[in-house]
Amino acid sequence: MKVFHVVTLFTPTGDFGGPTRVAVNQTRALRTMGLDVTLLGGSRGFGIGETQIDGVEAQLFGSLTLGSKARFAAVISPRLIFWLVRNLRKADVVHVHLSRDLVTLPAAVLALLFSKSLVVQPHGMIAPTRKLAARLLDQLVTIRVLRKAATVFYLSRQELDAIGRLTSLERLHMTKLPNGIPSPASALLSAGESGTDVLFLARLNVRKRPDQFVRMAQRLSTVKPGVTFSLVGPDGGMGREVVNMITNFRIHHSTKWEGALAPSETLDRMSLSAIYVLPAVDEPFGMTVLEALSCERPVVVTDTCALAPFIEDHDCGIVTDGSVEQLSQAVCYLLENPLRALEMGKRGAQAVTKAYGMNDVSTILESSYKAIHEPSAAKIPSDIREEESS
Repeated sequence: MKVFHVVTLFTPTGDFGGPTRVAVNQTRALRTMGLDVTLLGGSRGFGIGETQIDGVEAQLFGSLTLGSKARFAAVISPRLIFWLVRNLRKADVVHVHLSRDLVTLPAAVLALLFSKSLVVQPHGMIAPTRKLAARLLDQLVTIRVLRKAATVFYLSRQELDAIGRLTSLERLHMTKLPNGIPSPASALLSAGESGTDVLFLARLNVRKRPDQFVRMAQRLSTVKPGVTFSLVGPDGGMGREVVNMITNFRIHHSTKWEGALAPSETLDRMSLSAIYVLPAVDEPFGMTVLEALSCERPVVVTDTCALAPFIEDHDCGIVTDGSVEQLSQAVCYLLENPLRALEMGKRGAQAVTKAYGMNDVSTILESSYKAIHEPSAAKIPSDIREEESS
C-alpha cells in the first residue's frame, strides 16, 4: 500500500511544532511495518538537497509565506502542490495533517479531486474561531474536506467537541488516534542527577504562555537561588517580550531563553532538566508533555491541557490552574521532594509507554488505511458513541 503523508512545514528547529513530530514518528513506525510511506511537506531553512527529517527520508519542497507576518496559515508551497498533481495517481491513501493553511487544505482538495482515499488529522488545529477569514475558509473548504474524508482522526474529547461545534459529527467518520511516542533513544539521567533545571520547551507564542513561565521564575528565583529556569523553542511572536521580561525582572542570572533546537535534540535537552513545565492553555494533546514523561521527568501543566486527566490518574505530575501562584507551588513541591519527583517520573514513563506507544498507534493507522482502501474490508468503526458514553 502506497501512503502519502502531507505536513504544512518542516524546519530544522521544528517551528511547526507537534504535528511535524507526529508525522515523522508515524512514518517511521509505518515503514517498519512494511508500508510504503512518502513523507511530504513544505520546508524552510534546510540546505539544498536535504531529504531527511530526524533520520526519516522525506520529500521537502521550498515554501513561501504570503504577507508580512510569518503566519503558518499563510505558508504556501507551489512546488509541493505541482508534485502532488503529477504523482497523486500513485497513492492509495493520502493522510493530511490538516490545518487552515495553503499547503494541507489544497493537498486534501486535490486528493478528493483525484478520488483518492483521504484521511485527515487536524491535531487540534481545526476549531471554531472568531476570525472572519478563517470562518469563510471553513465554510468554503475546511468543512467540506472534513465531511468528505474517509476518516477524521481526533486526539481527545476536547478536539471532538471542537469539531462538533464546527460541523455536525453525524456527517463525519471520526476515529480516535492518540499521539504516539517512541522510546527515548538518549541515555537518560535520573531526576536526582539532572540538577535543578526547570524547563519550558515549546514555541514562544501566546497560547503556550512563556511569559507566565518567566513570572514564575521571577517569584522562585528569590527563594530557590540554586535553581535555573530555561526556555527552549522557536520564536512564535513572544521572543522579544520574554527577553525584555527577563531583563526587567533582573533574573538573567537564573533564567535564559536558549533559542530553538532541532526536534532530534529535544529528548536529550529534556533529560538534562529535572522538571518540565508547560503553562499553555487549551493544549490539544502536548507532544512535549509526552516526551518529557517518556524521559522520566515529572510535568507541571494547566487544567486545560488534554493530558491533565492522564497526568492526575497516573500521578506523574501536577495539574494547576495556570496561575503564577499554583505553578510556583507545584515546582517548589517537586524541587523540595526529589524522591517524590523521581517516583512521578518513573510512573509517567511507564504509563506513556503503555498508553501511547507507537506500536499501538501504527496498528490503528494500518487498520484504518486498509479498511478505507480495500473494498472487502469492514468500514472504519466510529467511536463517537464510546466517547460520549464515557
